[in-house]
Amino acid sequence: MQKARATPHIEYYGLSFVGRREHNEDSIATLQIGPSGYFLAVADGMGGTAGGEVASARVLECVQQLLAHDDYRKIPNVNLKKVMRKVYEVSQTAVRKAKAQDPELQGMGTTLASVLISGSNFVVGNIGDSRVYLLREGTLAQLTEDQTYIRQMIRETNKRPEPHVISQYAHYLTHSIDGGKDVPDILPVRESSYELEDGDALFLCSDGLIVDRLQDDASHLAAYLTSTKTLRQAAEQLIAAAFYAGSTDNISVVVATKGKLPRRRTQIVKRAYPPRLGKDPVAAELEIAEQGPKVYRRERSKFKISLLAGIMLVLLAGAAYFSGAYQILLDTGTSKHRTQEIIPSQPRRAISESEIRPQGDSGIPPTEQTTPRWDAFRGFNQTAYTISQESFAWHEYTPSTKVKHYEVEIGERKLSRVTENHIELKTKGLRPGVYQVRISALLLNDTLISGGERKIHFKE
Repeated sequence: MQKARATPHIEYYGLSFVGRREHNEDSIATLQIGPSGYFLAVADGMGGTAGGEVASARVLECVQQLLAHDDYRKIPNVNLKKVMRKVYEVSQTAVRKAKAQDPELQGMGTTLASVLISGSNFVVGNIGDSRVYLLREGTLAQLTEDQTYIRQMIRETNKRPEPHVISQYAHYLTHSIDGGKDVPDILPVRESSYELEDGDALFLCSDGLIVDRLQDDASHLAAYLTSTKTLRQAAEQLIAAAFYAGSTDNISVVVATKGKLPRRRTQIVKRAYPPRLGKDPVAAELEIAEQGPKVYRRERSKFKISLLAGIMLVLLAGAAYFSGAYQILLDTGTSKHRTQEIIPSQPRRAISESEIRPQGDSGIPPTEQTTPRWDAFRGFNQTAYTISQESFAWHEYTPSTKVKHYEVEIGERKLSRVTENHIELKTKGLRPGVYQVRISALLLNDTLISGGERKIHFKE
Protein backbone atom coordinates (compact mmCIF):
# COMPACT_ATOMS: atom_id res chain seq x y z
CA MET A 1 0.00 0.00 0.00
CA GLN A 2 1.55 3.31 -0.99
CA LYS A 3 0.54 6.89 -1.62
CA ALA A 4 2.63 9.61 -3.23
CA ARG A 5 2.08 13.19 -4.29
CA ALA A 6 4.22 16.24 -5.03
CA THR A 7 3.19 19.91 -4.91
CA PRO A 8 5.17 23.13 -5.28
CA HIS A 9 5.27 23.51 -1.47
CA ILE A 10 5.22 20.08 0.12
CA GLU A 11 6.45 16.73 -1.16
CA TYR A 12 5.20 13.66 0.68
CA TYR A 13 5.19 9.87 0.44
CA GLY A 14 3.59 7.10 2.48
CA LEU A 15 4.24 3.37 2.51
CA SER A 16 2.79 0.50 4.56
CA PHE A 17 4.22 -3.05 4.62
CA VAL A 18 2.57 -6.17 6.04
CA GLY A 19 5.87 -7.49 7.43
CA ARG A 20 5.78 -10.92 9.05
CA ARG A 21 2.05 -10.68 9.75
CA GLU A 22 -0.62 -12.36 7.63
CA HIS A 23 -2.72 -9.18 7.43
CA ASN A 24 -1.92 -5.48 7.53
CA GLU A 25 -3.71 -3.71 10.37
CA ASP A 26 -1.93 -0.40 9.72
CA SER A 27 -3.45 2.41 7.66
CA ILE A 28 -1.88 5.65 6.41
CA ALA A 29 -3.24 8.95 5.11
CA THR A 30 -1.64 11.65 2.95
CA LEU A 31 -4.28 14.26 2.15
CA GLN A 32 -4.06 17.69 0.58
CA ILE A 33 -6.64 20.15 1.91
CA GLY A 34 -7.01 23.17 -0.32
CA PRO A 35 -3.99 24.87 -1.87
CA SER A 36 -1.71 24.89 1.21
CA GLY A 37 -3.17 22.43 3.71
CA TYR A 38 -2.08 18.85 4.34
CA PHE A 39 -3.05 16.05 6.69
CA LEU A 40 -0.63 13.16 7.31
CA ALA A 41 -1.38 10.19 9.55
CA VAL A 42 -0.38 6.69 10.61
CA ALA A 43 -2.91 4.45 12.40
CA ASP A 44 -1.96 1.07 13.90
CA GLY A 45 -5.02 -1.09 14.49
CA MET A 46 -5.44 -3.63 17.28
CA GLY A 47 -7.95 -6.16 18.46
CA GLY A 48 -7.34 -9.10 16.14
CA THR A 49 -7.09 -9.29 12.38
CA ALA A 50 -10.61 -8.13 11.58
CA GLY A 51 -10.86 -5.56 14.38
CA GLY A 52 -7.46 -3.98 13.77
CA GLU A 53 -7.98 -3.56 10.05
CA VAL A 54 -11.47 -2.13 10.53
CA ALA A 55 -10.44 0.32 13.28
CA SER A 56 -7.48 1.92 11.51
CA ALA A 57 -9.18 2.10 8.11
CA ARG A 58 -12.52 3.33 9.49
CA VAL A 59 -10.88 6.11 11.49
CA LEU A 60 -8.95 7.51 8.53
CA GLU A 61 -11.98 7.28 6.25
CA CYS A 62 -14.02 9.35 8.70
CA VAL A 63 -11.22 11.88 9.09
CA GLN A 64 -10.97 12.25 5.33
CA GLN A 65 -14.71 12.89 5.15
CA LEU A 66 -14.42 15.48 7.91
CA LEU A 67 -11.58 17.39 6.23
CA ALA A 68 -13.35 17.32 2.87
CA HIS A 69 -16.10 19.53 4.33
CA ASP A 70 -16.13 23.14 3.16
CA ASP A 71 -15.54 24.42 6.70
CA TYR A 72 -12.12 22.77 6.76
CA ARG A 73 -11.00 23.21 3.17
CA LYS A 74 -10.26 26.85 3.96
CA ILE A 75 -7.39 25.60 6.06
CA PRO A 76 -5.41 28.88 6.45
CA ASN A 77 -8.39 30.53 8.13
CA VAL A 78 -9.06 27.90 10.79
CA ASN A 79 -7.59 27.17 14.22
CA LEU A 80 -5.32 24.17 13.61
CA LYS A 81 -5.54 22.85 17.16
CA LYS A 82 -9.33 23.07 17.10
CA VAL A 83 -9.42 21.08 13.86
CA MET A 84 -7.02 18.48 15.27
CA ARG A 85 -9.18 17.96 18.36
CA LYS A 86 -12.17 17.45 16.08
CA VAL A 87 -10.19 14.83 14.15
CA TYR A 88 -9.79 12.74 17.30
CA GLU A 89 -13.37 13.26 18.44
CA VAL A 90 -14.59 11.96 15.07
CA SER A 91 -12.19 9.02 15.33
CA GLN A 92 -13.47 7.93 18.76
CA THR A 93 -17.04 8.23 17.52
CA ALA A 94 -16.30 6.13 14.41
CA VAL A 95 -14.89 3.25 16.49
CA ARG A 96 -17.72 3.46 19.01
CA LYS A 97 -20.34 3.19 16.26
CA ALA A 98 -18.53 0.29 14.58
CA LYS A 99 -18.50 -1.64 17.87
CA ALA A 100 -22.20 -1.00 18.41
CA GLN A 101 -23.02 -2.34 14.95
CA ASP A 102 -20.89 -5.50 15.19
CA PRO A 103 -20.40 -7.34 18.53
CA GLU A 104 -17.39 -9.21 17.10
CA LEU A 105 -15.47 -5.91 16.99
CA GLN A 106 -15.75 -5.19 20.73
CA GLY A 107 -12.00 -5.48 21.36
CA MET A 108 -10.87 -3.30 18.49
CA GLY A 109 -9.05 0.00 18.64
CA THR A 110 -6.24 1.90 16.97
CA THR A 111 -3.43 4.35 17.53
CA LEU A 112 -3.36 7.59 15.55
CA ALA A 113 -0.34 9.84 15.05
CA SER A 114 -1.07 12.78 12.77
CA VAL A 115 0.15 16.13 11.46
CA LEU A 116 -2.01 19.02 10.19
CA ILE A 117 -0.12 21.55 8.05
CA SER A 118 -1.20 25.00 6.93
CA GLY A 119 1.43 26.80 4.86
CA SER A 120 4.44 27.14 7.17
CA ASN A 121 2.60 26.13 10.36
CA PHE A 122 1.68 22.71 11.69
CA VAL A 123 0.30 20.94 14.75
CA VAL A 124 0.67 17.35 15.88
CA GLY A 125 -1.89 14.97 17.39
CA ASN A 126 -1.22 11.63 19.06
CA ILE A 127 -2.97 8.76 20.82
CA GLY A 128 -1.07 5.50 21.31
CA ASP A 129 2.50 4.57 20.40
CA SER A 130 2.84 5.54 16.74
CA ARG A 131 5.30 8.41 16.39
CA VAL A 132 5.89 11.82 14.79
CA TYR A 133 9.42 13.19 14.27
CA LEU A 134 10.79 16.48 12.94
CA LEU A 135 14.03 16.48 10.95
CA ARG A 136 15.80 19.84 10.91
CA GLU A 137 19.40 20.50 9.82
CA GLY A 138 20.23 16.80 9.97
CA THR A 139 18.90 16.28 13.52
CA LEU A 140 15.79 14.15 14.09
CA ALA A 141 13.67 14.92 17.17
CA GLN A 142 10.65 12.93 18.36
CA LEU A 143 7.72 15.31 18.91
CA THR A 144 5.28 12.78 20.38
CA GLU A 145 5.62 10.67 23.50
CA ASP A 146 4.66 6.99 23.45
CA GLN A 147 1.49 6.47 25.48
CA THR A 148 2.52 3.09 26.83
CA TYR A 149 2.71 1.46 30.23
CA ILE A 150 6.50 1.10 29.97
CA ARG A 151 7.02 4.77 29.10
CA GLN A 152 4.77 5.74 32.03
CA MET A 153 6.86 3.59 34.39
CA ILE A 154 10.07 5.27 33.18
CA ARG A 155 8.55 8.73 33.60
CA GLU A 156 7.37 7.97 37.15
CA THR A 157 10.45 6.09 38.40
CA ASN A 158 13.17 7.60 36.18
CA LYS A 159 14.52 4.06 35.76
CA ARG A 160 14.60 1.54 32.92
CA PRO A 161 12.38 -1.46 33.82
CA GLU A 162 13.79 -4.97 34.05
CA PRO A 163 13.90 -6.92 30.75
CA HIS A 164 11.11 -9.31 31.78
CA VAL A 165 8.85 -6.34 32.60
CA ILE A 166 9.57 -4.74 29.24
CA SER A 167 8.86 -8.00 27.46
CA GLN A 168 5.56 -8.53 29.28
CA TYR A 169 4.19 -4.98 28.99
CA ALA A 170 5.89 -3.65 25.83
CA HIS A 171 2.63 -3.42 23.89
CA TYR A 172 0.34 -2.19 26.66
CA LEU A 173 -1.10 1.22 25.74
CA THR A 174 -2.36 3.74 28.29
CA HIS A 175 -4.44 5.57 25.65
CA SER A 176 -6.07 4.43 22.42
CA ILE A 177 -8.87 5.21 20.02
CA ASP A 178 -11.28 2.51 21.15
CA GLY A 179 -14.57 4.41 21.26
CA GLY A 180 -13.88 5.63 24.79
CA LYS A 181 -13.01 8.98 26.34
CA ASP A 182 -9.22 9.06 25.83
CA VAL A 183 -8.13 12.46 24.54
CA PRO A 184 -5.08 13.10 22.36
CA ASP A 185 -1.88 14.97 23.01
CA ILE A 186 -2.11 18.12 20.86
CA LEU A 187 1.29 19.69 20.24
CA PRO A 188 2.83 22.14 20.81
CA VAL A 189 1.32 22.55 24.26
CA ARG A 190 1.78 26.31 24.76
CA GLU A 191 2.17 27.79 21.29
CA SER A 192 -0.59 27.78 18.71
CA SER A 193 1.56 25.81 16.23
CA TYR A 194 5.04 24.78 15.19
CA GLU A 195 6.82 26.53 12.31
CA LEU A 196 7.83 24.44 9.30
CA GLU A 197 11.04 25.80 7.79
CA ASP A 198 12.47 25.24 4.32
CA GLY A 199 14.47 22.00 4.31
CA ASP A 200 12.51 20.50 7.22
CA ALA A 201 11.04 16.99 7.07
CA LEU A 202 8.17 15.46 9.05
CA PHE A 203 8.38 11.73 9.66
CA LEU A 204 5.56 9.50 10.97
CA CYS A 205 5.76 5.77 11.68
CA SER A 206 3.95 2.89 13.35
CA ASP A 207 5.64 1.01 16.18
CA GLY A 208 6.63 -1.78 13.79
CA LEU A 209 9.47 0.42 12.53
CA ILE A 210 11.01 0.78 16.01
CA VAL A 211 12.49 -2.58 17.03
CA ASP A 212 13.89 -1.37 20.37
CA ARG A 213 11.54 1.29 21.66
CA LEU A 214 13.77 2.24 24.62
CA GLN A 215 16.83 2.90 22.49
CA ASP A 216 17.56 6.30 20.95
CA ASP A 217 17.47 5.51 17.23
CA ALA A 218 17.06 9.09 15.93
CA SER A 219 20.49 9.21 14.27
CA HIS A 220 19.81 5.89 12.53
CA LEU A 221 16.49 7.09 11.13
CA ALA A 222 17.93 10.48 10.13
CA ALA A 223 20.73 8.77 8.18
CA TYR A 224 18.22 7.01 5.94
CA LEU A 225 16.14 10.16 5.43
CA THR A 226 19.12 12.29 4.39
CA SER A 227 21.20 9.71 2.51
CA THR A 228 18.59 8.49 0.03
CA LYS A 229 17.76 10.31 -3.20
CA THR A 230 13.97 10.26 -2.90
CA LEU A 231 11.32 9.99 -0.20
CA ARG A 232 10.23 6.68 -1.67
CA GLN A 233 13.73 5.24 -1.31
CA ALA A 234 13.90 6.51 2.26
CA ALA A 235 10.59 4.82 3.14
CA GLU A 236 11.56 1.54 1.48
CA GLN A 237 15.02 1.38 3.06
CA LEU A 238 13.71 2.22 6.54
CA ILE A 239 11.08 -0.52 6.32
CA ALA A 240 13.58 -3.09 5.00
CA ALA A 241 16.07 -2.22 7.76
CA ALA A 242 13.41 -2.66 10.47
CA PHE A 243 12.20 -5.93 8.97
CA TYR A 244 15.66 -7.51 8.89
CA ALA A 245 16.39 -6.16 12.39
CA GLY A 246 13.62 -8.44 13.64
CA SER A 247 10.38 -6.43 13.51
CA THR A 248 7.41 -8.77 13.84
CA ASP A 249 4.69 -6.16 13.26
CA ASN A 250 3.25 -4.31 10.28
CA ILE A 251 5.54 -1.41 9.35
CA SER A 252 4.26 1.95 8.07
CA VAL A 253 5.91 5.30 7.40
CA VAL A 254 4.88 8.70 6.05
CA VAL A 255 7.48 11.36 5.26
CA ALA A 256 6.96 14.93 4.05
CA THR A 257 9.41 17.71 3.24
CA LYS A 258 9.07 21.44 2.74
CA GLY A 259 11.35 22.66 -0.02
CA LYS A 260 14.56 20.78 -0.73
CA LEU A 261 15.74 18.38 1.96
CA PRO A 262 19.52 18.72 2.52
CA ARG A 263 21.19 15.46 1.59
CA ARG A 264 24.25 14.02 3.30
CA ARG A 265 26.74 11.37 2.26
CA THR A 266 26.22 9.16 5.26
CA GLN A 267 27.00 5.52 4.55
CA ILE A 268 23.90 3.36 4.94
CA VAL A 269 23.14 -0.28 4.16
CA LYS A 270 20.84 -0.53 1.14
CA ARG A 271 18.54 -3.50 0.67
CA ALA A 272 16.10 -4.64 -1.96
CA TYR A 273 12.43 -3.82 -1.40
CA PRO A 274 10.14 -5.51 -0.48
CA PRO A 275 12.10 -7.51 2.11
CA ARG A 276 11.73 -11.28 2.19
CA LEU A 277 11.49 -13.79 5.00
CA GLY A 278 14.87 -15.27 5.87
CA LYS A 279 18.27 -13.91 6.70
CA ASP A 280 19.22 -10.34 5.84
CA PRO A 281 20.86 -10.69 2.38
CA VAL A 282 23.27 -7.84 3.14
CA ALA A 283 24.44 -9.55 6.34
CA ALA A 284 24.90 -12.80 4.40
CA GLU A 285 27.07 -11.07 1.82
CA LEU A 286 29.18 -9.42 4.51
CA GLU A 287 29.62 -12.74 6.29
CA ILE A 288 30.85 -14.45 3.12
CA ALA A 289 33.22 -11.55 2.41
CA GLU A 290 34.66 -11.72 5.94
CA GLN A 291 35.15 -15.49 5.75
CA GLY A 292 37.04 -15.24 2.47
CA PRO A 293 38.33 -18.27 0.55
CA LYS A 294 38.60 -20.37 3.71
CA VAL A 295 34.86 -21.01 3.46
CA TYR A 296 35.35 -23.37 0.55
CA ARG A 297 38.19 -25.28 2.18
CA ARG A 298 36.06 -25.83 5.25
CA GLU A 299 33.18 -27.08 3.11
CA ARG A 300 35.42 -29.65 1.40
CA SER A 301 36.78 -30.95 4.72
CA LYS A 302 33.45 -31.13 6.57
CA PHE A 303 33.88 -34.85 7.33
CA LYS A 304 37.34 -34.30 8.82
CA ILE A 305 36.07 -31.51 11.06
CA SER A 306 33.15 -33.67 12.26
CA LEU A 307 35.51 -36.56 13.01
CA LEU A 308 37.91 -34.35 14.98
CA ALA A 309 35.02 -32.76 16.87
CA GLY A 310 33.72 -36.21 17.80
CA ILE A 311 37.12 -37.32 19.07
CA MET A 312 37.50 -34.14 21.13
CA LEU A 313 34.06 -34.62 22.66
CA VAL A 314 34.88 -38.20 23.70
CA LEU A 315 38.20 -37.08 25.20
CA LEU A 316 36.49 -34.26 27.10
CA ALA A 317 33.80 -36.58 28.43
CA GLY A 318 36.41 -39.13 29.55
CA ALA A 319 38.53 -36.48 31.23
CA ALA A 320 35.50 -35.06 32.97
CA TYR A 321 34.47 -38.45 34.31
CA PHE A 322 37.86 -39.32 35.77
CA SER A 323 38.42 -35.84 37.18
CA GLY A 324 35.10 -35.85 39.02
CA ALA A 325 33.65 -33.08 36.90
CA TYR A 326 31.79 -32.70 33.65
CA GLN A 327 31.77 -30.29 30.74
CA ILE A 328 29.06 -29.72 28.16
CA LEU A 329 30.01 -28.93 24.60
CA LEU A 330 27.00 -26.99 23.42
CA ASP A 331 26.34 -26.41 19.73
CA THR A 332 24.43 -23.14 19.29
CA GLY A 333 23.00 -21.41 16.25
CA THR A 334 20.98 -22.44 13.23
CA SER A 335 22.35 -24.78 10.59
CA LYS A 336 23.94 -21.85 8.73
CA HIS A 337 25.23 -20.00 11.80
CA ARG A 338 26.81 -22.35 14.29
CA THR A 339 29.11 -21.60 17.21
CA GLN A 340 30.31 -23.78 20.06
CA GLU A 341 30.64 -22.98 23.73
CA ILE A 342 32.09 -24.81 26.73
CA ILE A 343 29.92 -24.70 29.83
CA PRO A 344 32.25 -24.42 32.89
CA SER A 345 32.99 -27.64 34.82
CA GLN A 346 30.79 -28.56 37.77
CA PRO A 347 31.18 -31.23 40.49
CA ARG A 348 30.26 -34.68 39.14
CA ARG A 349 27.67 -35.13 41.85
CA ALA A 350 25.60 -32.53 39.97
CA ILE A 351 25.28 -34.74 36.90
CA SER A 352 21.54 -35.11 36.91
CA GLU A 353 19.17 -33.87 34.27
CA SER A 354 17.25 -31.83 36.80
CA GLU A 355 20.36 -29.88 37.85
CA ILE A 356 22.00 -29.20 34.49
CA ARG A 357 21.09 -25.66 33.47
CA PRO A 358 22.63 -25.16 30.02
CA GLN A 359 22.11 -22.13 27.88
CA GLY A 360 21.41 -22.67 24.22
CA ASP A 361 20.28 -21.25 20.92
CA SER A 362 17.33 -18.91 20.67
CA GLY A 363 16.85 -20.02 17.08
CA ILE A 364 17.53 -16.48 15.83
CA PRO A 365 20.63 -16.06 13.64
CA PRO A 366 23.43 -14.13 15.40
CA THR A 367 22.83 -11.17 13.08
CA GLU A 368 19.38 -10.71 14.63
CA GLN A 369 20.28 -10.82 18.31
CA THR A 370 22.90 -9.52 20.69
CA THR A 371 24.09 -12.98 21.75
CA PRO A 372 23.22 -16.56 20.70
CA ARG A 373 22.27 -17.58 24.24
CA TRP A 374 18.80 -17.88 25.75
CA ASP A 375 17.51 -17.32 29.22
CA ALA A 376 16.60 -20.09 31.61
CA PHE A 377 12.95 -20.72 32.37
CA ARG A 378 12.35 -19.12 35.74
CA GLY A 379 10.60 -21.53 38.07
CA PHE A 380 11.48 -24.65 36.11
CA ASN A 381 14.00 -27.03 37.70
CA GLN A 382 14.87 -28.29 34.22
CA THR A 383 15.42 -25.30 32.06
CA ALA A 384 16.86 -26.29 28.70
CA TYR A 385 14.73 -26.54 25.63
CA THR A 386 15.73 -27.16 22.04
CA ILE A 387 14.63 -25.51 18.83
CA SER A 388 14.69 -26.75 15.27
CA GLN A 389 13.60 -24.76 12.25
CA GLU A 390 10.03 -26.03 12.49
CA SER A 391 9.56 -27.10 16.11
CA PHE A 392 10.77 -26.58 19.64
CA ALA A 393 10.65 -28.57 22.86
CA TRP A 394 11.36 -28.07 26.54
CA HIS A 395 12.42 -30.35 29.37
CA GLU A 396 9.45 -31.35 31.45
CA TYR A 397 8.86 -29.66 34.75
CA THR A 398 10.28 -31.69 37.63
CA PRO A 399 8.61 -33.69 39.05
CA SER A 400 6.61 -34.29 35.85
CA THR A 401 4.17 -36.57 37.69
CA LYS A 402 2.71 -33.47 39.35
CA VAL A 403 2.00 -31.65 36.09
CA LYS A 404 -1.58 -31.45 34.81
CA HIS A 405 -0.62 -29.70 31.56
CA TYR A 406 1.37 -26.81 30.10
CA GLU A 407 0.18 -23.36 29.03
CA VAL A 408 2.07 -22.10 25.96
CA GLU A 409 1.98 -18.63 24.41
CA ILE A 410 3.52 -18.19 20.96
CA GLY A 411 3.26 -14.54 19.98
CA GLU A 412 -0.45 -13.72 20.28
CA ARG A 413 -1.46 -17.38 20.00
CA LYS A 414 -2.34 -19.08 23.30
CA LEU A 415 -2.25 -22.88 23.48
CA SER A 416 -3.95 -24.31 26.57
CA ARG A 417 -3.84 -27.82 27.98
CA VAL A 418 -0.68 -28.88 26.16
CA THR A 419 0.10 -32.36 27.51
CA GLU A 420 3.37 -32.97 25.66
CA ASN A 421 6.63 -31.08 26.02
CA HIS A 422 7.05 -30.07 22.39
CA ILE A 423 5.31 -27.99 19.74
CA GLU A 424 5.25 -28.44 15.98
CA LEU A 425 4.85 -24.89 14.71
CA LYS A 426 3.55 -25.88 11.29
CA THR A 427 0.57 -27.75 12.68
CA LYS A 428 -0.48 -24.70 14.72
CA GLY A 429 -1.08 -22.60 11.62
CA LEU A 430 1.83 -20.26 12.36
CA ARG A 431 3.64 -18.53 9.54
CA PRO A 432 7.45 -18.35 9.47
CA GLY A 433 8.79 -15.43 11.50
CA VAL A 434 10.07 -14.42 14.93
CA TYR A 435 7.79 -15.20 17.89
CA GLN A 436 7.93 -14.51 21.61
CA VAL A 437 7.37 -17.78 23.52
CA ARG A 438 6.28 -18.23 27.14
CA ILE A 439 5.69 -21.61 28.80
CA SER A 440 4.09 -22.30 32.19
CA ALA A 441 3.24 -25.54 33.98
CA LEU A 442 -0.12 -26.10 35.70
CA LEU A 443 0.30 -28.58 38.54
CA LEU A 444 -2.27 -31.08 39.76
CA ASN A 445 -3.02 -28.83 42.74
CA ASP A 446 -3.84 -26.00 40.25
CA THR A 447 -0.65 -24.08 41.06
CA LEU A 448 0.66 -22.28 37.97
CA ILE A 449 4.45 -22.34 37.69
CA SER A 450 5.44 -19.46 35.46
CA GLY A 451 8.20 -20.22 33.00
CA GLY A 452 10.57 -17.90 31.25
CA GLU A 453 10.05 -16.40 27.82
CA ARG A 454 12.20 -16.22 24.75
CA LYS A 455 12.11 -15.40 21.05
CA ILE A 456 12.20 -18.23 18.52
CA HIS A 457 12.82 -17.93 14.79
CA PHE A 458 10.46 -20.20 12.84
CA LYS A 459 11.60 -21.14 9.32
CA GLU A 460 10.07 -23.56 6.87
